Amino acid sequence: MSGMIPEIYEIKDNRPLGMDRLGRKHLHHKILYWIDKNGCFICSSHARNRTGYPGIRIDGKTLTVARYLYSLKFPISEKECIRHICDNRECINIKHLIRGTKKENMQDCVQRGRTSRGSKHPFAKLTESQVIEIRQSKETGKSLARKYRIGEMEISRIKRNYRWGWLN
Repeated sequence: MSGMIPEIYEIKDNRPLGMDRLGRKHLHHKILYWIDKNGCFICSSHARNRTGYPGIRIDGKTLTVARYLYSLKFPISEKECIRHICDNRECINIKHLIRGTKKENMQDCVQRGRTSRGSKHPFAKLTESQVIEIRQSKETGKSLARKYRIGEMEISRIKRNYRWGWLN
């Protein structure tokens, strides 16, 4: 999108003032967005929360804009979450949203490679190759701990597959 000014679209909730279908007081909300090359509606009118999702305040409660828009069209319980099939946190296109459990959402993350595990994790002290070296080593836990500058207990956990268990 370098140099291009996106065309801005608007979602207006035009229901009359009063109660929505869930019995909540309702005010009109205007949500602005632009459409990216993947068909995602990128919210441009609301600030991002600390996890990168556009947020909106409804009746003193903060929701993501995606959850709010989804709830206007489909019923959703407090325990359910909104999953983005497009993997774009800023997307508010209802066609890109499905409801599900937190477990399903985490499974999506793992299947799509969006988790920061192993050396991709910001606090990782070892690389995958170092973990393999530790597992194959005949050295004592104490000497390995000194060599890799981690605790002996961590060496033990790595050797027993309690840590980095997905790595073989």
